[in-house]
Amino acid sequence: MALKASTSIYGTRHSHSMKYPPYIMELYQTLVMGNATDLSVLEHPVLQESDAVLSLISKSCVERDNHWALSFDMSSISSSNELKLAELRIHLPYFVKKRNVTIEIYHTKDYQERLFLGDFNYNPSVPCNSFWKVFNITEMMQNYLYERDHFYRGGYGKDKDMSKRAQGISCTNVVAERVLLVVFTKDQPSASVAGSPSLIKTVESSKYVRVEKPSKFSSIRRHKRNRNMQHSIIWNKVMSRPKVQGKPLCRRVDMVVDFDRIGWGHSIIYPKRFNAFRCEGSCPVPLIESLQPTNHAYIKSLIKLHDSEKVECNSCVPVKMTPLSMLMFDGNKVVLKHHEDMIVEECGCH
Repeated sequence: MALKASTSIYGTRHSHSMKYPPYIMELYQTLVMGNATDLSVLEHPVLQESDAVLSLISKSCVERDNHWALSFDMSSISSSNELKLAELRIHLPYFVKKRNVTIEIYHTKDYQERLFLGDFNYNPSVPCNSFWKVFNITEMMQNYLYERDHFYRGGYGKDKDMSKRAQGISCTNVVAERVLLVVFTKDQPSASVAGSPSLIKTVESSKYVRVEKPSKFSSIRRHKRNRNMQHSIIWNKVMSRPKVQGKPLCRRVDMVVDFDRIGWGHSIIYPKRFNAFRCEGSCPVPLIESLQPTNHAYIKSLIKLHDSEKVECNSCVPVKMTPLSMLMFDGNKVVLKHHEDMIVEECGCH
């Protein structure tokens, strides 16, 4: 499915030139459609357990002799989240095949001074089943994230002579896009209580979005497995319900969200549209079991039956919600994120 430039209802926007790695789209398709044929044994369970997948393209890569120096801006990786997996993915044909190469990993922000995180050895001449070589650098990243203060004080980061290294062969922009750092994270429970980053905060912080009117979305909490989402979004049909006094009972109805029309189209990569559904209809007095009332709501309906002026009517509201996996731009990064409570599955009277 090709992406097309869109026009916001708030005005014309210029299409940005950012690209997203095909690997991230593969992860998205795995979550939504269940295609997991190309994922490793390690990646598949971690993907199901993670709340977000962050893709960082190399800011710079320098090759000199038998050393590769790779730099990434890791400032967006929060130490408040649990790091599940960190993978360095390198497209091998774009590098000179030598023996016993040392790969050095650096953190840099806005091309300022580089901070050395660690290194490891690799032999590119060893046959590989794929053009992409994947390195598990989870432990290295955990040391950096959870003991970051020690790095900045020089407790861990070694001082590398980058002035000499910079005299090597610099990667072009095309090659740099073949060097990815992919980070899988899970929100900590404590972060959810305090208020973890919500969809509206994530999207409104993007420079590619223009929103003039506030939107109401639920905050992100820890997600459940996102199985059969495609069916719940597209093919799930709403059963008709009987009417009471000429009005339909509380039920689920369509509410199609088009991100282009609400001004978020250039921030959201996929899906461009989805059916969030909503709840509509009346709540009978007294309530019936099929509307899944709480004990409090049922008692309230009985009071309403005997004294209509004493309490207000119960409301038709969502009683079961499911998450939505979204592929989106966040600043200069591409993020695969689960947003909880995005799709109404069932409605009831509360």
